[in-house]
Amino acid sequence: MILPDFKGFPRSGRIIGIDWGATRTGVAVSDATREFLFVRPQIVVKNPNDIPAKIVDVAITEQAVGIIIGLPLR
Repeated sequence: MILPDFKGFPRSGRIIGIDWGATRTGVAVSDATREFLFVRPQIVVKNPNDIPAKIVDVAITEQAVGIIIGLPLR
């Protein structure tokens, strides 16, 4: 589900932050209280179409309640 604002976003639980890139995608995960953020290994792919499945794998592994994807401006 895509939310236009944070009103429907869960109030607690791990959040994944994504810095989308064509070949390298940065990943960070918060703790359940959202007080701390932990960098995870980059997602490195040859085919950009493989990135969404890799993000889902991270979300399942980390038991995330939400994903925030950065908007590339360049």
